[in-house]
Amino acid sequence: KRPEPKTQAERVAAAKEEYDQAFSILQEQRPVQEAIERLDKALKYNPAFGDAYVLKSYLYLEFAPNLNEALAAAEQAVRYAPENPDSHYTLGLVLQRKGQFAEAERALQQALTLNPNYTDVYLSLGDLYAQDLKDPNKAVEAYRRYLETGGTENRVGTYLERAGALAPASKQ
Repeated sequence: KRPEPKTQAERVAAAKEEYDQAFSILQEQRPVQEAIERLDKALKYNPAFGDAYVLKSYLYLEFAPNLNEALAAAEQAVRYAPENPDSHYTLGLVLQRKGQFAEAERALQQALTLNPNYTDVYLSLGDLYAQDLKDPNKAVEAYRRYLETGGTENRVGTYLERAGALAPASKQ
């Protein structure tokens, strides 16, 4: 066991090491709770570590379902890493899951402001418009951008075909 980091530089380095460990735990498909513990340790060392909040929020959203924890971490991610599109993307996903659709749309749009070619955000926006906000025109627009930026989900093409916004492949 290493000594507690004392200087700010040591704390930042220790936080990065814990974050990297959390990432490795996930890649090795070890328990998510182990990764969350590493992220908590990283944030203890460096409470302004935005990327650690992004990952923590995502884990609470997708693997250790706790929307309140996911939202708290996503809000910290946006606070400490406002220039990281993943901060806003994750916040948008959490807000959508909580039924706060207008706020989710704003967060996803902010992610696109930071990265206009963020394929996954277009997919999430398309889903938000199609399923939650019931705005087929905006859904079509988002899904088209999803495909233009390299998205490959078959259901998007199916949606666009049904909406009359995409010629069926068989007619070409």
